[in-house]
Amino acid sequence: MTTFPKLMAAAGLCCVLMAGPQAQAANSLLDFLPGPKHERPVVQVEDTAPELPAIDGAEGKKHERGEFKKRMHEKREEMKDMSPEEREAFWEEKRAKMEERISQLPPEEQEAARAKMQERHEKMKALREEMKDMSPEEREAKMKELRSEWEDKREERREEFKEKFEERWENSSEEERAEFCEKAKGHCDDGAQPACKMVEEKC
Repeated sequence: MTTFPKLMAAAGLCCVLMAGPQAQAANSLLDFLPGPKHERPVVQVEDTAPELPAIDGAEGKKHERGEFKKRMHEKREEMKDMSPEEREAFWEEKRAKMEERISQLPPEEQEAARAKMQERHEKMKALREEMKDMSPEEREAKMKELRSEWEDKREERREEFKEKFEERWENSSEEERAEFCEKAKGHCDDGAQPACKMVEEKC
């Protein structure tokens, strides 16, 4: 039976992985194409990440979900034998990395991003309180419900990014597209992330 600490580690881990560098990286790609920055759909630090499906459709989506679940499993295995002190250090490191990413945002966006991060922290705190007195079966059911919600949100973010990207691409000149591809190539070389799949299709 899955224990409460493992469940909460998984819940927190979902938030960290889905609010990881993909959100900021996808926004950076959008910035390479003409268009107002306030339209960027995923610039805030959120509890979901805008990972795109492969352009060829459902098979790519299935593959990406498989990769995400694999990363989740690896992290859970890594965390399950940690002491409370080690687990706290782990989350402190994650918070520090998140703060570093926020500091790289434009100054006018940092306050909103920090507020979003604090809101996510409060949600996790409330979730721990809600779940601590549940039976193992109730906890499992709650986690299943949360995972379903997170998957739905991730799918929404994929579609938002895809729509915005296609709109900007169609409204760009050949010169702008060529410049975008040059910038995006270096950007994607720095670290593979799902949004780059669309770049590969276009460039």
